[in-house]
Amino acid sequence: MKILNRNSLLFVVISLFASPITMASKPHTDVRALIQIDSQAKEHVLLEMRQLLEATQLILDSALKNDMKAVSQYASNVGLKAMKATPTNVASQLPKEFKIMGRSVHEAMDSIARDANDLGDREHTLTQLNETLQSCVACHNVFKFQ
Repeated sequence: MKILNRNSLLFVVISLFASPITMASKPHTDVRALIQIDSQAKEHVLLEMRQLLEATQLILDSALKNDMKAVSQYASNVGLKAMKATPTNVASQLPKEFKIMGRSVHEAMDSIARDANDLGDREHTLTQLNETLQSCVACHNVFKFQ
């Protein structure tokens, strides 16, 4: 039985971790559902997504510093209260399935905020954040804006 040298082993490990990236970069047919809304509504939704992304980064940074008070604040800022601030004319243009997925992310942020405050458990927060990001990825794999 041949033992891999250090470089060969490194190549195998990198290949294993790079596989999803490589697969995602291959040409494919885009079968995501197209959400067609007016430009003002699209800008609002995209701004909200950027706010969620920024909050996610701040939550991760705060959790890594074990600053659970900051985690709670950042997560709370993009919880359900943020979603409820969406203008009616924007929400009315969005498909029901998109709103359901979006609501689940905002609810998850409220859970992260509450648990960070009540439990103060960084590992729990990181697990919650990972699950929330899985919802984000799923939504982006299902929907697209033109």
